[in-house]
Amino acid sequence: MALLPYRAFMKMTMHIDGELLADAIKATGATTKTEAVDIALREVSRRVRLKKLMSTPIKEIDKLSPAEIFDFKSYDRLRAAEAPAHYGSRRRR
Repeated sequence: MALLPYRAFMKMTMHIDGELLADAIKATGATTKTEAVDIALREVSRRVRLKKLMSTPIKEIDKLSPAEIFDFKSYDRLRAAEAPAHYGSRRRR
């Protein structure tokens, strides 16, 4: 990730499609618009890293750092769209 000439957090004005933002909030369970945009940006970043990983020859994968492969900070947020699994419960018949 390139170093930016400004702080990691900044306030800005953006024009975002209202329906897309509402869909993102619903899909991720975000509680604020800012959180929904943050999750969406992290997902785009994750997909770019995944694409890079998939195009890397197997011989060179061990040269990649774990941070280049996986975004540990975003893991729990990105799981928001998954349905929770119920382990250890008996199925009803």
